[in-house]
Amino acid sequence: MTIIILVIAFRQSGGAGLSLTMAAAGRRGSTVHTKFTPVSIWALNFALMFALALGIDYALFLVMRFRSALERRNAQPGDREAIVAAVAETVDTAGKAVAFSALTVLASLAAILIVPSPAFRSMAFGSCCRSSRCWLPP
Repeated sequence: MTIIILVIAFRQSGGAGLSLTMAAAGRRGSTVHTKFTPVSIWALNFALMFALALGIDYALFLVMRFRSALERRNAQPGDREAIVAAVAETVDTAGKAVAFSALTVLASLAAILIVPSPAFRSMAFGSCCRSSRCWLPP
């Protein structure tokens, strides 16, 4: 169901598949990580759900901002100058918003690490590890 919605939203299968591929790669990375650190299976599922939701949300935000930048420039297919300007505008505006949002989500998940409950710590560690590529200590 998700892939159908993404193809409709992105208007192409490549952009839709990229979000799902990133989530799948994160899931594989989280699974490999459990070989070295005890993480609940619920945390892995939560991390996958979290990564998928945020990845799709951020990707849609960037794509919509890029498309509106192209429309403002009346860009035609192959208009390299307009595309480069639209990419620069997208990264300058939406890119900063996405980066700040991602850091805020990571900080809120990291704050759960101080809760003295193994279940909560496992959920926070599994999600933070997935979101940040494992830079937090166990």
